[in-house]
Amino acid sequence: MDYSEMWQELIAQLSYLRSQEVKAIDPTIVIAYMSYIAEVVKLREQVYELT
Repeated sequence: MDYSEMWQELIAQLSYLRSQEVKAIDPTIVIAYMSYIAEVVKLREQVYELT
């Protein structure tokens, strides 16, 4: 799963939550997504440095 796919997944999740009319999106979910994406970006940068 690449970076753009992850963003599409994140947006899809948020859109789904909004469509369910969830009044309060759990901020920990958003924070977890963001930190996950940040970790993946860091890993990818390390991989690019190795190649």
